[in-house]
Amino acid sequence: MPTYTERFNLLKKDPATEGGDLFSLKDQLNDNLDKLDGAAKKTELDEELATRQVENIGHGVSTGLNVLASATPDLNAHVQPGVIYMPDGKRYKFSTAKPFTVPAADATNPRQDIIYVSSAGAIEYLAGTAAATPAEPALPSGAMPLYAVNVPAGATAIDQSMLIDKRGALKKTLATHLSDTVSHVTQVDKDKWNAASPKSNDLEILYWMGAI
Repeated sequence: MPTYTERFNLLKKDPATEGGDLFSLKDQLNDNLDKLDGAAKKTELDEELATRQVENIGHGVSTGLNVLASATPDLNAHVQPGVIYMPDGKRYKFSTAKPFTVPAADATNPRQDIIYVSSAGAIEYLAGTAAATPAEPALPSGAMPLYAVNVPAGATAIDQSMLIDKRGALKKTLATHLSDTVSHVTQVDKDKWNAASPKSNDLEILYWMGAI
């Protein structure tokens, strides 16, 4: 019996039981090539949609993903549920809170840590280097920051004042685009049009004549 591949549903023949069958140009070649071509087109469409998503609504936190210290201060922080759009267009939704334990503080110097969403869609904690004047560690490529954590020297607990919000809101909102039905024509646009058009099509003249 022939079988089909899991991802692309390509026809496979069993050499042990079907090795003597005649080769089918349609079933074993053309149909399989069509399926591969369709899968490639879908991938291209997915990439295009992701690009359009970034262009239309930007990237950043849509809802939630705020970080809370424990009600009774300790070395734990809790990232709340939320939704984020990444720079590559991917959307990640986190339905449950994610706890983190802040690494032990340095005895002498303060430290700055960061909490972020990785390019793979995981919420991660990255400790910085303790120093007299500490700096945040570098954000991994493709990641989006959520919070910085200021860890004082010798700290045995953190409170909300030590959690610094670094979330970036969406650059644009879809609601803004949908509600913006006004045609925006700048004076530069008008001047270019008027310079290239006969007087009968001059935008200012047409406006005062009531034609537009």
